[in-house]
Amino acid sequence: MGTGSCVPEVEVPDQNKIYLSLSLKYNKTLDKTSATAAFLQDNSTGAKLELDNDASITYNDNNLIFDVVEKCYGKDFIGLVEDDFTYIDLDNDQLVNSLQMIDTLYFETASDTQSISNELILDISTPPLEEGEQLEVDLINIGADFSTTLYSTTFSGNLMNITTDQLADVPVGQIIIVVRRLKYEDQLTQSKLAGGEQFISYEVQDTIILN
Repeated sequence: MGTGSCVPEVEVPDQNKIYLSLSLKYNKTLDKTSATAAFLQDNSTGAKLELDNDASITYNDNNLIFDVVEKCYGKDFIGLVEDDFTYIDLDNDQLVNSLQMIDTLYFETASDTQSISNELILDISTPPLEEGEQLEVDLINIGADFSTTLYSTTFSGNLMNITTDQLADVPVGQIIIVVRRLKYEDQLTQSKLAGGEQFISYEVQDTIILN
């Protein structure tokens, strides 16, 4: 009497429990668009997931590449590229989301050099912030491996003052200033039952010497 072996089927994860986080960023100074997608278990704070080979995520018809460190998918494009994110899951459902870039902005500083004993004044040109938007300013000293971010959800004028107290912790030297207008929405046009979110940002940058 012969015997047979039964190989159990691999269980397909519940696709409705995958939360989709999409990000579209344009850096005007570098003229670069960055598209990023992350898949999380159950909700926005769940564990990040790597897709099965039979699932896919694209932007502008280009496959996004998995980053093993950040646990997300991404790709950079030259210029401002506004197109669709297309996600096909293991249920063969196709989810298409188009993220629209937000209002532009421009900024300048009074000088190429800045003393830490004086306020740093940024002259920023951008329309008033809308609901779900905020203005962010990154101060980055690459040589000292230092970065800090300042936030404003009420910016409506043209000038942003970075106080001497805020500058005190920044190492002197060459500083990259990144000004970013960021919009967040806790929903997508198309998602599974777990839901999704989107981040859209437009940023410009400049360099000063802090002494």
